[in-house]
Amino acid sequence: MHALVPSAASSRSALAVLALAAALGLAGCTPAQPSPPPAPNAADPAPEESAAEEQPAGDADRATAVIAGQNYAFELTVCLVEPDAVLASGGGQDSSGGPVYLDLDLVIDGDTEFGGARIELGTDQPFDSREKFLAASVGSGDAHTLRVDGPRFSLEGTFRDASGDVVGGGTITADCG
Repeated sequence: MHALVPSAASSRSALAVLALAAALGLAGCTPAQPSPPPAPNAADPAPEESAAEEQPAGDADRATAVIAGQNYAFELTVCLVEPDAVLASGGGQDSSGGPVYLDLDLVIDGDTEFGGARIELGTDQPFDSREKFLAASVGSGDAHTLRVDGPRFSLEGTFRDASGDVVGGGTITADCG
């Protein structure tokens, strides 16, 4: 019987082949690295700005209210003045920076007006507080005056708190233009 004894030269060749195979196998298992983005080319045009970025700040419809000496300011998300309706709503702040929300909905039928205005106190969301709000009811018997001039309006009236007690007179003005 012959015993196979590899020569030293063939052992080194076999080890080199195994090392090469292992390296190739490991290279196939590593995740591919993403290629870096191409460098900007001076000849490429600059990206265009979106229309939202081109809008000047401060174009929002705004409203203010003064009720029993307290001031409120609102940025309106809804603001509409029509011959038969006035609508305004949006969040804002009182004079101390606290959140408030205005919801005004009036229907005009000839010389008669119905609806009301409600200011939520302590929140900038509609009808979020059952306990803290000021409201003026139009057409309920409380005296009120609605003035409309194009896209602007003002409502003067008696405001009540959540328990129905009179807080005092107040005025809400808005420009929906």
